[in-house]
Amino acid sequence: MAKGATILCGGKAPNGTGAYYPATVLADLTPGMPAYDDEIFGPVASIIRASDDADAMRIANESRYGLGGGIFCKDEGRAFRLARDHFDTGMIHINSFGVADPNMPFGGVKDSGHGR
Repeated sequence: MAKGATILCGGKAPNGTGAYYPATVLADLTPGMPAYDDEIFGPVASIIRASDDADAMRIANESRYGLGGGIFCKDEGRAFRLARDHFDTGMIHINSFGVADPNMPFGGVKDSGHGR
């Protein structure tokens, strides 16, 4: 890509009519790239490497957005502790992807959502 990200799959709209964009996975992202700095609305997964838990929380929390996030971890207790003590986001999913759940508060922090 123009700023140096690597496309692992997808990334090219097919020929034809319609507004279809294929699922895309991007790697080698760094600050200053839109897929690193901004919310991507579409089927795009951005892989950003962290050196440890503290680095992962720093990367996640430096975003100006905070509607929702997720932590995937074999140790579910560790994931809950990171989410509770360090993750600055409105909604958090542990080892799953989620959408708005009517049983849970909906809202974000920072420049995302409308509060909770």
